[in-house]
Amino acid sequence: MGILPQRPLYRRLPIAGGLLGVLFVALGCWAIYSRSSLSSRIETIRAAGYPATIADLAPKPIPADEDAAAQLAAIAPRFDAFAKEHGRFYNTPEGRAYESQRQRGAGASAEQLAAIRAIMEQYPELDEAIERAAACDRYASRLDFSLPQPQLLQAMLDQSSNIRTLARFVQWQMELAIADGQPDEAVQKGIELLRLAALYDAEPTLNNSMVAMAIRGSAASAIHDVLVAGREHMIPSALRAELDRELARFRAEDVLRQAIISERAYVISATLQHLDGMNIFAANTIGLPMKASLIESIDLIDPTLELANQPWHEVFKPGSQNVFQSTGRMGAMASLLAPSFKAHFDLVHRTSATLRSLRTLSSLQQYAAEHGREAAGLSDLNLPAADAVDPFTGQPLIVKPTAGGWLVYSVGSNGADDGGDFAKDKDVGFGPPQKQPATVEAED
Repeated sequence: MGILPQRPLYRRLPIAGGLLGVLFVALGCWAIYSRSSLSSRIETIRAAGYPATIADLAPKPIPADEDAAAQLAAIAPRFDAFAKEHGRFYNTPEGRAYESQRQRGAGASAEQLAAIRAIMEQYPELDEAIERAAACDRYASRLDFSLPQPQLLQAMLDQSSNIRTLARFVQWQMELAIADGQPDEAVQKGIELLRLAALYDAEPTLNNSMVAMAIRGSAASAIHDVLVAGREHMIPSALRAELDRELARFRAEDVLRQAIISERAYVISATLQHLDGMNIFAANTIGLPMKASLIESIDLIDPTLELANQPWHEVFKPGSQNVFQSTGRMGAMASLLAPSFKAHFDLVHRTSATLRSLRTLSSLQQYAAEHGREAAGLSDLNLPAADAVDPFTGQPLIVKPTAGGWLVYSVGSNGADDGGDFAKDKDVGFGPPQKQPATVEAED
């Protein structure tokens, strides 16, 4: 068999050069399209009145005496000191025993309460700062929105840690107030914590919104403990009305929209900063898929915002199709973001179910105090019908009388009525203390 003649190298160079030229032209076209497409989307976001980058989220200054964030920032070092004391307590035998008892639903011992009181007495100024902050109507984030993404992320994590410390401080205040026979004081502190959570909604990104939901859940749980701790003491009507107004403020749709909009701005800024750190050649070659993926993730937001305006039970009803089921066709970054948005949808509506359940329970107690008898059900209460709806079904919350008090709950995201089982995130709501007898047959 003959050997094929080899083509001289100089004859191959024009072909290789031509192919390389085509490649550079293609990359150039892709770079121009990607850059213009991304710029177009950012301009469209801003034209609609939304923030497109994290810098756009920077709030306008507020006078310090009107700004809850400024009130808390002024006392931040003392919160840091309390956090260390709080952590040390849980590393003591008493602290470990206390944590174990709380997990079992048991109260603190006299010795544990004394240890907690000794810590709290060191920080009277924190109580004053919390009262001032809760009395504010506005909140301007103290974050430096011009920071590079890594430093900004760390600043946000540090800040969320501080607000969690604040919540722990208030929870201890409430526990001591109950032990001291001052349930009204405990409820007032719980209301302050709910107000601070609502103010904290102004902080950007899903992570901060998750923290605000956790604080609301902690406040609601602590207030419930007060309401059921001693049914012989009825909370004054004026204080209960104040609690009712605070619980009624929460609107899942508004919270979801704000969190999603700010998360989009954060993702855009983080990606742009990463691209800006590349040289021009890298940004327009290996950086092109990143730009395309960012565009795809931006395209996920608009349909997600539309879903935020709809009831959970409509968005996720069996057989429904929405953006969360189709992210596989939207690129890698969109596929990563979608589960986070879906989880936040669940969390926010779970918080809504928690607050509605607490509000209903308080109304049931108030009805008994005013009428000298228990209500027959939701129809007896002076609650707007929409505010007693289970977000996960669109039907009224489940209300059952028991020998130990009322059981009020939502079925949760699994859609199944587990009989008021609040373990492992099944049902969502409140009932009598665990030591009380099981429920009796509900009245219609």
